[in-house]
Amino acid sequence: MHSFFKNKFWLISAPRYAVLYFVLSVLAAGFFYVTGEYSIKNNFLSQLGQLYVFKNLNIISFLIFNISLIIMGLVLSMFYINFFYLFKLEFKHNFILKLLLFFGVISGFCFSGVGIFPTDIAFKYHIFFADTAFYSLLVVSIIQTYIIFKSNFLSNQYSMGYLIFCIFLVFYVRLLIFGGDPSIGMPKGYYQSNHVLSQKLIVLTILIATLHQTLGIRKFLNDKEINY
Repeated sequence: MHSFFKNKFWLISAPRYAVLYFVLSVLAAGFFYVTGEYSIKNNFLSQLGQLYVFKNLNIISFLIFNISLIIMGLVLSMFYINFFYLFKLEFKHNFILKLLLFFGVISGFCFSGVGIFPTDIAFKYHIFFADTAFYSLLVVSIIQTYIIFKSNFLSNQYSMGYLIFCIFLVFYVRLLIFGGDPSIGMPKGYYQSNHVLSQKLIVLTILIATLHQTLGIRKFLNDKEINY
């Protein structure tokens, strides 16, 4: 059991598989979207996971998309558990590393929560988990940028990659807080494009930042004989 939770698989291979699976799931969910009228500009990603779309059963997209979100959340949590154990070798008894572990696991848990509570079944829970996931991830990106910059384990180029992600995320969180209701003035089931496209951009940035991070960790672990 211990080797299951502490395994470099969660730092390198699992995030890569999860990103690929998520991208393919989004494409598949869009293909099977029951009305065939999914708008990249005016529909949030989570609408792919609705059980019903205009009273039409959307079961295939519902299952594909929500399962992928749950898996992504679990992999994200496991990534930060292993990230904590790896960097604990360098930052012993470091409070900020524990803070990263806490918010990293919370963000993963919340992304899974988004998949567990689809928007048309449990809207309030869905919004709570979605917003909390991004708020937590903002804290994570700031702390992780700092840790990598201070660490000798990874090159500073990887801190710069996360810094760019952090900047994008700051603007998106600002939009979540101050951007108002994205449904105002829109037809039923559609949302303002600045909210929708910003969400898709930040998700794409998350995926790229995750893949970029695995490159650095793989290089480090391949160069060093480390048991963490």
